[in-house]
Amino acid sequence: MLPTLPMHFRDDKFLVSCAARSGSTMLCTLIRSHPQAICHGEVLAQQQPPLSGIYVRMNKDNPDFGREIRRYRDQHPQRFLYDIAFNPQGRRCVGFKFKTDEAFQPSFKTIREVIAADKDIKIIHLIRRNLLDQYVSHRVVEKTGLTLLRTKDDRPQVAPFTVDIDHFMAYINDVQQRQQAAFDLYRDHRSLTIAYEDVVSPQSSALDDVQAFLGIDSRPLSTPLVKIIKNNSEMVLNLKEVQAALARENAMELASTHNGEHAETRSSEA
Repeated sequence: MLPTLPMHFRDDKFLVSCAARSGSTMLCTLIRSHPQAICHGEVLAQQQPPLSGIYVRMNKDNPDFGREIRRYRDQHPQRFLYDIAFNPQGRRCVGFKFKTDEAFQPSFKTIREVIAADKDIKIIHLIRRNLLDQYVSHRVVEKTGLTLLRTKDDRPQVAPFTVDIDHFMAYINDVQQRQQAAFDLYRDHRSLTIAYEDVVSPQSSALDDVQAFLGIDSRPLSTPLVKIIKNNSEMVLNLKEVQAALARENAMELASTHNGEHAETRSSEA
């Protein structure tokens, strides 16, 4: 007898779960370039929901559309989620991004629980392996006010800076804790975990994996975005000090894991 497979009433909904500065805007523009996909931006968190597809034209044609859609979302978040954000518009899949920076805030508790309860929603966990690059990206945004850069834009001139080690280590812990919380929250959903470094690598199959996961035909994807800073590590004046702190942290985590495994073994033997 074959095992019973879970039934999904809708197979076209997805969510990009990520921390800020993990490359989510680039990933969303890549997915959006596919004719079979709709990928909105941060429709739950931004003051004005950045909607794609037919809503771009509706916003241009109706001066009141933005205000009306924002009111609808704020007053009826669950209805907005399914009526607007998850409206497939005739495409094979539709989704948006929901950053962990906002997802676990008290103000998003209700909608977070609605999303977690809907097991039809596929989850793309986007991570960034190089957390120093992610941290530097945050600092660059603070210094320039730029959150994205298009190919036609001029790169800003940003002076290198010294990283506060304690602040950086606290940042890493916060990002990792929220990421684990997202893994736990969506543990019963179909999910795909990909790294930003693979998304931007021509040799990686990450974008093919994303398209297969979303159920859309595999094809080359494109984005008008480029990195704001070409090499984030070059922005760090005390790079060796930061790398040494990271090495110490990794060694402590490895020792803790090793000791935990020994403790479990001793307990089992006893």
